[in-house]
Amino acid sequence: MPERLLRMLQGGEKFHSGEEIGSELGITRTAVWKKIGALRDRGFVIEAKRSRGYRLLESPDLSREEIIAGLGGTLWREVVC
Repeated sequence: MPERLLRMLQGGEKFHSGEEIGSELGITRTAVWKKIGALRDRGFVIEAKRSRGYRLLESPDLSREEIIAGLGGTLWREVVC
């Protein structure tokens, strides 16, 4: 699921609301907030603005999640880093 969240946030130009992300991923806004926190702990810089949502500003070099998100998640079953 981190890969799907990153795919949504890639580009960093558009904000995505917690409600929008939660609806897309089938989770609550609280769960979205927790997943954003987990990504931040892994080195992702994610901006959060009240009433606007989240957007990705920076990623750590070649993270597993970002590689999978960039691949689209449909071709590969497993990625080993």
